[in-house]
Amino acid sequence: MVLATTTFVLSNSEKSIVSNPQHHLMEYPFLLALNSWFLIILLAANHFLVLVMGLIGFSVILYVLIMMFGSSPQTYETTLPNTAHEASIKYFYLSAFSSALILISLALLYTTTRTLVFPEVQLILSRPATIPGFD
Repeated sequence: MVLATTTFVLSNSEKSIVSNPQHHLMEYPFLLALNSWFLIILLAANHFLVLVMGLIGFSVILYVLIMMFGSSPQTYETTLPNTAHEASIKYFYLSAFSSALILISLALLYTTTRTLVFPEVQLILSRPATIPGFD
């Protein structure tokens, strides 16, 4: 499904890439393919660290795509803000903060279960909790 969507997007975006001289033709297909690869890693993850790697890789490619294709062709007016660059930087800060929170939660999960593999974490957390002294 991911590869079919990537192929569809690449085939339908050819006109807009060629018509805009600001964008480079070789960067977009490579970034889109790399983005699809990280999405496949994200979807096929069986370990929490692989999941985080896929999520961060997917996000970093999106920063570049937002900055590259969200801006209009350069105008000579310098008073207008470049909203694509601003949005990309805001997205980067938000993602860095959320990635830090995810890594902290994974550290807490690891201290509780001593594993980060999905089936093992599910098995450990599905057991009834026993508190020593309260039997």
